[in-house]
Amino acid sequence: KSIELGSKKVYILPTVIPVRKYKKLSFLKKQDNFTIVWIGSPSTAIYLIEIYDALYELCNYHNIKLRLIGAGEISLPGIQYESFRWNESTEIKLISECHLGIMPLPNNNWAKGKCGFKLIQYMACRLPSIASPVGVNKDIIDHNINGYLAKNQKQWVKHILDLKDDKLKFNKFSEEAYNKVLKKYSYESWHKFFLSTIINESKN
Repeated sequence: KSIELGSKKVYILPTVIPVRKYKKLSFLKKQDNFTIVWIGSPSTAIYLIEIYDALYELCNYHNIKLRLIGAGEISLPGIQYESFRWNESTEIKLISECHLGIMPLPNNNWAKGKCGFKLIQYMACRLPSIASPVGVNKDIIDHNINGYLAKNQKQWVKHILDLKDDKLKFNKFSEEAYNKVLKKYSYESWHKFFLSTIINESKN
């Protein structure tokens, strides 16, 4: 593999976050209503259209709230949602107050190259996640352990309701999500390896 990439050695490091920044706020009191959260930018908010039918059903017939962070102006007819501007000082709090994080994606080459950063943020906030089975999402989420991979609208609805209606499963997925990001996607678990690798390779 290294030779194919034109190098004698290749090190693959995942996207990481400083979990210590998330730990305390991850225990914040949740919203009274079961709340789904999405965080991103206006340019990627269009991916919410991928699961429009599921969101419409969940928000209108199952007493579920939708919170968007950084989405800007987006048209979701018939769906009530609360929208917040992205701000580094408030994003962890806004995520942690919710119950479940989502990451819908289309199955195209652009989406396959995304790093799954929002999933890692959700997990650091102890939120189970549901995502499209596209690209790195399939590595970050362990299906039916710390979240779900949903292939179609029907599965999105089913999996979200599973976690809404089963508190024991929800709590188990929450802890599994946090443990996964702590071990696999945290600055704390990777910075020594990164530094030692740079130092060692610079000597060769």
